[in-house]
Amino acid sequence: MTSTMSPYHAFINPTPPPNIAEYTLSPISMDKLRHESPEGYRQSRYLSSSNSLAVLLEKAFFHLHNNYPIFHRPTMQLETFPTSLTLAIASLGALLSDDQDTQQFGLALHNCVRDYIFSVFPYFLLS
Repeated sequence: MTSTMSPYHAFINPTPPPNIAEYTLSPISMDKLRHESPEGYRQSRYLSSSNSLAVLLEKAFFHLHNNYPIFHRPTMQLETFPTSLTLAIASLGALLSDDQDTQQFGLALHNCVRDYIFSVFPYFLLS
């Protein structure tokens, strides 16, 4: 019996969410992340614990990464990622949330990370 499913079927149907512990950062990594985060975000409830951050990261990967795999998840280690990259991923997860406050946080965080990237890299290199 032959299958009528597309070979890409697995890419368009979401898989069960991964174990949230996969995204939990160590206390040392969370301190580093908070220290390197912009002042207004350091005390945010979304960055207050590794579990809060893990929820945002899990949303980003569950909803986006299954269709647009940017990172190699088996070797991905958030502890070694640049803070701006971790915050960009968290902002995507927040934007995909059903909660309006979380979406607003995601938009603000996205704008902050975008402004940081444009301040670090000269505009002429991006055009």
